[in-house]
Amino acid sequence: MCIQRLGQEFLFPIDSLTRIKFYQIENEYGNMEGSYGQKGKEYVKWAANMALGLDAGVPWVMCKQTDTPGDIIDTCNNYYCDGYKPNSPNKFGLKSGTNFGRTSGGPFYITSYDYDAPIDDYGLRSDPKWGHLKDLHAAIKLCEPALVAEDSPQYMKLGPKQERCRLGRSA
Repeated sequence: MCIQRLGQEFLFPIDSLTRIKFYQIENEYGNMEGSYGQKGKEYVKWAANMALGLDAGVPWVMCKQTDTPGDIIDTCNNYYCDGYKPNSPNKFGLKSGTNFGRTSGGPFYITSYDYDAPIDDYGLRSDPKWGHLKDLHAAIKLCEPALVAEDSPQYMKLGPKQERCRLGRSA
């Protein structure tokens, strides 16, 4: 199969220490899809179905694609994503990526896709983001009893655009 062959030829961004976490199909096609009208939308569906049909065993993502179909995860890996709403909210990647297999001949950051990831292209901690996320996760862990105490939180309407959510075990 195509996926196995590409893996054998080392054409995927993997090494002996990592596993493939996901594949990306189309890079920022959403920026120009509108100029193709209905044909642009049909192409996105075709690309998604083709990717899913490869049965790669890992999730597929499309970058900056607001109408991502089905099981494809849409992402916005950009500096200006404040108005972006994903179809499957998730935590942004913890590790940066690079192109050219790190062989561009430049310094560490020359081919990086994300200069602000908590783990850089070489697997090194990138502060202050690393430390901030470590503290955030510790705080969330401290709140775990309240966050998972009850399957169905109790909501009470307090007024227009106001409600109270009671977390905790029911007596």
